[in-house]
Amino acid sequence: MGIKVFCIEDSKRYDITDITNKSISWSKSPDEFAQKLSFDILDVKKAGFVKNPVKIGSVIEVISSKTEFSGIVITSNKVRNGSANTAVDFVYYFNQNEEIYQFDNVKASTCIESVFSSMGAPTGTLDSVDVVIDKIYFNSSAGGVIKDIIDIILMETGKKYRFYYRDGKFHFRKYKDTVESYEIDFYNKKYDINSFLDDVSLSKGINNMKNAVKIVIKNNESQYETKSLRDDGNIEKYGIMQKVLEIEASDKYRADSMAENFIKENSKVNENLSLSIPWMEGLYEGDNVIIKNGDLEIDGVYRIVNFTKYTEKINLELEPYE
Repeated sequence: MGIKVFCIEDSKRYDITDITNKSISWSKSPDEFAQKLSFDILDVKKAGFVKNPVKIGSVIEVISSKTEFSGIVITSNKVRNGSANTAVDFVYYFNQNEEIYQFDNVKASTCIESVFSSMGAPTGTLDSVDVVIDKIYFNSSAGGVIKDIIDIILMETGKKYRFYYRDGKFHFRKYKDTVESYEIDFYNKKYDINSFLDDVSLSKGINNMKNAVKIVIKNNESQYETKSLRDDGNIEKYGIMQKVLEIEASDKYRADSMAENFIKENSKVNENLSLSIPWMEGLYEGDNVIIKNGDLEIDGVYRIVNFTKYTEKINLELEPYE
């Protein structure tokens, strides 16, 4: 495994692995674009140990055979015998900078490219999207604009896209369609991850279900029309749970696809699978994996929507791949 932790401060790079408490963890949730790193620094006043160089604004790198995390320290709290710190990757700046963005019938992927350019962000993979954006964004962060464009693509096409930072570049990609076969190297032998599943739990609920949608198409505050769609079979079983969405008259042509994709995405029983596996490389949110567990009668393809990585294990949250 051999995870190392480095701090870059005042153009110098310090190996802080020995003074970084083993509680270090980094995570990514579906509600946030940026990865978040939590780590404690021990104040060791002994020969051979580096003096704590971590400050607000320091760059922290977590490296195995490749860079697992790279980001900037945004909080540091002094505690007895050290400090508790939080860092986020460089997507953080997309959420901290507001700008005016005007898109006049421009392809969504071209809009994303323009946002990247406005931030001076090095671009990695940027998947092409033909959905057209005709909108002006005032008082929106760069990250907020990207999130809105992702929502528009989902409502119009039913396809999910994601924005993330990895390997020194920013990426905008469609969620994977491929199913990966992940293996853990255990004493120089390869084992499927299902051999090591731990703390497995499966929860289901209708708390987030919406099985009816009404789209309000606004000409102005007093003139509007509506378009409705219901999942009658779902409503008969669980009762009606409706969402009202608003769009401008200029987007009227999107109403049918928006309603259909909204019902497809939201008129279902939510299923969340949580589990832990030993540490391994190359596993990220958006990956699709086959999970099998006889005790909970689980046997299917699941998409990783959230991870928390530690030096010894990874906690995953997954949803059924559809």
